[in-house]
Amino acid sequence: MRRLLIWVAIAIVLAGIPVMIVPWLWPAGAWLRAGAPLPPAGPATPTPQARPADSPSVGAHADGLAAYPGGTRLYAIKPDGSAVVVADAATSAVQSSIPIQGGAQNLAIAPDGAHVYVTTTSNGVAVIDTGSNAVTATIQMPAGTEGVVVSPDSRYVYVTSGDKNLYTIDATNNRVLRSLPVGEAPSSVAVSHDGTYAYVADPPKNVVAFVDLSRNEIDGTVPVGTNPLDLAVSNDGSRLYVANAGGDVSVVDVSARKVVNTIPLGGAPVAIAIAPNGQRLFVANGSATVTVVDTTTSGVIAEVPMQAAAYSIAVSGDNSHAYVAFYDGRLVVLDAVSMAVVSTIQAS
Repeated sequence: MRRLLIWVAIAIVLAGIPVMIVPWLWPAGAWLRAGAPLPPAGPATPTPQARPADSPSVGAHADGLAAYPGGTRLYAIKPDGSAVVVADAATSAVQSSIPIQGGAQNLAIAPDGAHVYVTTTSNGVAVIDTGSNAVTATIQMPAGTEGVVVSPDSRYVYVTSGDKNLYTIDATNNRVLRSLPVGEAPSSVAVSHDGTYAYVADPPKNVVAFVDLSRNEIDGTVPVGTNPLDLAVSNDGSRLYVANAGGDVSVVDVSARKVVNTIPLGGAPVAIAIAPNGQRLFVANGSATVTVVDTTTSGVIAEVPMQAAAYSIAVSGDNSHAYVAFYDGRLVVLDAVSMAVVSTIQAS
């Protein structure tokens, strides 16, 4: 029955019917992020296709791709969640494939570059040592885990889970320190640059919760667009960008705790990343495009046809490239200025 409902949701999104009419289709950890195989390049922009039957549940892996700090190495979750692929964006070579037990969901690289943390559907967080590119620990959790982010000092890991909690993990010993109920189905999580606040998207309620990490309590919620799926914090920390599957990006003033702008994009924004210099925002859309937004004017700079829907997006540390992950296992490297395809990596 769930598979039927999911396919109904995909058909509605691709038909252009507003997503807001199907909030009841929310499954824990998955929401209206359609992917599709990437067809051969051609001059025309094809109509986006529905996901193949054996692809991940809708909404999986919005944060399933990350660029290693200060390098060209990429870590990407395979679409089926079976492994994390390590690839070199400079050479287009796959360096290794790291098996993940229990179905990988999302990942985050610690700012110090030492570890990658991978949430899974089977009550655990896998810890990858980036030196050996091997799983060196699995942190047992009381429920399946979804979103993940690491504190700026790399000391704490924050994870959302299927039991509606935000968990704080001590990265020095991989122990769970505390938990906090944060909504109906918390998904993506981001952290402020000073490490004092976590921001948690709750798609069923169309809000983002502000969590005071020192007190481990919710310090207010901000209503955003329909079905908030992914989050990005501006480089100065003053703005929070929220990708809403309903077709837009909410710009939240962090101090004022309110939406100060809404950027209409169409389609279904599923993943979002901001360039380290803070000048451009990159959004992967379920309508098989990548949208580039000027963060100063909130104007759309470019809408790039990608021929298929992606599930995650990231930007290089030097602001030169954007990386896009597709459900057919490809990683596409884009020039972040011209948005031309530089290379394609067959990651799985």
